[in-house]
Parts: sequence; C-alpha cells; structure tokens
Amino acid sequence: MINPKVSVFSLPLAPWQQKPSVRVEKYDARAGHKRRKSGDHWDDEDHDQGDTDVDTGPEVTYSQGPSLVLSPDEVHQYRIAGLPFGQELPGGNFPHANVVDRERKRPDKHHIEELSNQSPPIFIPGSETTDSTLHLRHLGVLTTILHRCLLEGDFTRAGRAWGMLLRERIGGHLIDIRLEGRWGIGAEILFRQPPRESRAKSPENVGISDKPLFTRQGFEAAKAYYEGLIIQYPYRKYAPNSVSSVHFYPAMFSLWIYVVDAESTNAREAVENEEDDDAVSDSLSETGDVSMSEMDGVEDQNRKLSTQIARIRSKELTEALEIAARMDELLISPPWSDNPELLQLRGMVALWIGDLLVSSLPEATTNTHRESSDSPQVLLARRETKLAKEKREAEKVKASELFEKAKMRRRVNQSIEDHHM
Repeated sequence: MINPKVSVFSLPLAPWQQKPSVRVEKYDARAGHKRRKSGDHWDDEDHDQGDTDVDTGPEVTYSQGPSLVLSPDEVHQYRIAGLPFGQELPGGNFPHANVVDRERKRPDKHHIEELSNQSPPIFIPGSETTDSTLHLRHLGVLTTILHRCLLEGDFTRAGRAWGMLLRERIGGHLIDIRLEGRWGIGAEILFRQPPRESRAKSPENVGISDKPLFTRQGFEAAKAYYEGLIIQYPYRKYAPNSVSSVHFYPAMFSLWIYVVDAESTNAREAVENEEDDDAVSDSLSETGDVSMSEMDGVEDQNRKLSTQIARIRSKELTEALEIAARMDELLISPPWSDNPELLQLRGMVALWIGDLLVSSLPEATTNTHRESSDSPQVLLARRETKLAKEKREAEKVKASELFEKAKMRRRVNQSIEDHHM
C-alpha cells in the first residue's frame, strides 16, 4: 500500500521543511501552472526585446562555436576552469561542486523492490505523491491522530499525541509551536481536560459531553501554560511581527474572563433551578387558600435567593477586579500599552466591572425606593446603591477612553503597514 506523500493536515514544521498539504497540493497546482505559463509568455517577450536592444558594453561576443554572449564574470569563470568559450558548461553546481553522474546515482529497481518488501517497508517507491521519509510520515500520523481526537472530544488522547509531537526533533531542533498558531492547541487541550475521576472510564464513553466543558484545574493548567510561553517567547524589538508575549497575553486574559463568567453563570443557574424545584414541591403540597404566613414565606424565599445571587455576583466582581489589576500593571509600559487588542479587552473588562458593581448588591438594597422608612439600614442601602451607580458611570467613561485609544492605535499601525508596503 502506497501512502500519500502529503499529509492530510499541515505538519508542525516550517513551510520549507515539509510538502504542501492535500488541499494546497490539489488547488495550487492549477494556479502554479497558470503562473508558469504566463511567466513563460513574458520571458519570451523579454527575450525578444533583449535580442533587439543588446548594448555592446562590458559583454564579449565570440564567433567560435555556438554564439555566446558572456559577461566579464562568466569570462573569468571560463578562464579559471580552462574551458574554451564555445563549450557548454557542465551541469550541477559547477564550478563549486563536481559534476553529478545521474546514471550512477540512480537506484537499481531490484534494490528498490527489496527495500519495499521489508516489514515495515524501509523505502516506498512511487512518484512525487509517495513519501520516502519515515520521520515525516510519523509526524503526519501523530498530527492526524491529534486532530481526530480533538474533533471527537477525546482530549486525553489528544494531549498524549501533542506531547509526542513536542518531543520530536527536526534537524536537531525541537518543534516550534508558534508556527501557524499551534500554540493554542496546547492551551485548549489543558483547558478541556476531564476531571481525574472521569478518566477511568472506558474509551467508548470518552467524548464530547454537555457539562462541564472545563474544570478549574484545567484552567489553572492552561493559565500556567500561557505564562510559560510568555516567559519563553518574550517580545523583541528586532522581530516585532513574530509570535511573542504580545499575542499570548490577550489569549490568556480572554480565557480568564470566560472562565469567571461561565462559573458565575453556572452557579446562578444552579441556585435558580434549586429554587424552582422547591417551589414546585411546595405547590404540590398546598391545599386550600394561601395564608399570610405562606406569603411571608415566599417573600423570605425570594429574599434568600436574591442574597445568594448577590453573593455569587460579588465573587465574580472580586475576580474581575483581579483581572483588571493584572491588566493595569501590564498596560503601564510598551509594547503592551500600544496593543489595540489589550486596550479593547481592558475597556470591556471596565464595562463588566461597572455592571457587577450594581448587580452584586442584594435586591433589597437596590429596591430601597419602595421603602418609606427612614431607618439606618434603608439609608445605608440607598447610599451603597448611589455609590455603586457612580462607580459604574466612572467605569463607562474609562471604557470609552480605552476604546478610543485602541481605535487610534489601530489607525497608526495600519498607516505604518501601508508605509512599509
């Protein structure tokens, strides 16, 4: 069986270290043929123009043998080699290497058959659509397994395949995970790792599940992974366009925000579902008219639910403030202070914090206008609500400034790119 030379998925190598993928091999062949055809057409025209507009300058023309037009450097090469000017130069890398005897280096068909009949085959014959490098075939198999496991949601096996790829060496060097954005695969695998108790399941039960899509341990592992990449690949002025910490910071903060928001949403849904179950059980047990004590019990139950939701929101606000503090420390100095992605993300965090400042207050605090009493508790609640709303407005102003700065930095970066082009 002849395996395809090109891999179904792009290998984790530089473009010059691998063959094009199946898609590139299929669709770029026609485009390359068209380019070569048009190039030959222009070359013919240029050749015709060159024949009519030859300038008799430093070039030397000799009538002996075939007609040649030689430059001074070519004349010097002929003299050093001791060849007459009418003789055709040898092929290969002459004069820097010996002439290659193609007939001598051509492998014998008998030897090719013996190598291909080995188990496993050492050499697989064929055209350019076959692969003779076992190492590249091995990388292709690992890459295919990795993508297959990711599509099926088997992140445990995907992590093993990813680890094997990271330990591979090409030309004595480890694989650079920054190529083609593959650094995000490692974070996704760590983030989606199932809990340890569920890893003991049989392979048939491993797959994409509804909940949970992530764990706190997986997030901490992904965050540590990003922090390691930030240290390993810092920003360098002489290579501003290379993948560095400028790219890793927005990804890490975005993942952090997603986790905090998702955990808060899941906790609030759990509390509300539990409250709905209690309400259904109470309604089934009710007989006759609703008494005043039962109405008071419903109000107490709603107040308890509001307090629990406010507590969850307060925890979300604490983590949001931690994210904002970490981003503020980063945005003090360049190049991060000029990064439009980080600036826009920080503005979104400001809007998020502004909403949480109000929603983290209990419902009894935000609805104090309904109370006519001037008790100290009511006055304190009104003061807290007023301060929260003032802080929310301040966060909105801060967010608008950050958005404007991010927009300005995008325009500056675009103008710089247009100037270089």
